[in-house]
Amino acid sequence: MCTYNGATYIGQQLESIFTQSYPNIAEIVCVDDGSTDNTIAVLEQYQKQDSRIRIVQNTSNLGYIKNFEKALTLATSPFIALADQDDIWYPKKVEKLMATIGNRLMVYSDTEYIDEENRKLGKKISDFRKLGECYSCLNLALFNGISGHTMIVRKELVQQAIPFSLDVPHDYWMAFFAGKYGSIAFVDEALVGYRQHTNNALGGIGTGGKKIADPYIEPFNRITAFANSLDNQFIEEKRIIEELADTFHDITFRKRFKKVRLFLKYREPLLFFKKRNKFRKLFYCFKMFWRVI
Repeated sequence: MCTYNGATYIGQQLESIFTQSYPNIAEIVCVDDGSTDNTIAVLEQYQKQDSRIRIVQNTSNLGYIKNFEKALTLATSPFIALADQDDIWYPKKVEKLMATIGNRLMVYSDTEYIDEENRKLGKKISDFRKLGECYSCLNLALFNGISGHTMIVRKELVQQAIPFSLDVPHDYWMAFFAGKYGSIAFVDEALVGYRQHTNNALGGIGTGGKKIADPYIEPFNRITAFANSLDNQFIEEKRIIEELADTFHDITFRKRFKKVRLFLKYREPLLFFKKRNKFRKLFYCFKMFWRVI
């Protein structure tokens, strides 16, 4: 768990971890990124109740991507679950994910949105993304439906994925790496209450989210980071992603046509998470002449 000025809700998140039905949660690693509220005091109070809690305080603010990287490297167990400081895990979350992961590097679930008073908002991520078992890193190159707070990963995935790119959210980055080395398992059930409030690090629904200053730069940087992470074992995937990155960097008419051709040719893996039927996916490919993502 990474924390930063999370005193308001962190107690509820910890309580939901304590009450998990899975009996073998060995440690709860909490890495604080320089909170100025009483987050540390709250963590220390809970540490007195449960010795599994380990508190680490950063000497300088790392930002959420590098803070999660640090927290993941500090975890010692073979399986690691990521926790946001303001969500609520449902009682059987860990049990159901562990029962499904098998020999895969990652498993994830659906999640539903809750408000500041824990009231369900009647929406799940699966209402906006098509979720399911992923089979290729190309599924994660452009879109992602795998949120960090829904996943369990193997320790070896962390070792393969570090260092994290600053151009890609930590959960996107790890999901891409998991897709490189095999399928990603999925539990078709909401196992987390994903809290929505004005201080979400990344917006969900009703929070506005983070705005992109230049819509062409962000996809180019993200896709390029993915391409650079691929070695000669993934020559075809690297070629496809590099060609895509080029069409986001160069927005001339010629490259726009090339982008449409790439989307048409590889629309099944690239649009894996898009909640559209075949006709609408086809139409989406043509719209990419004008759109960024």
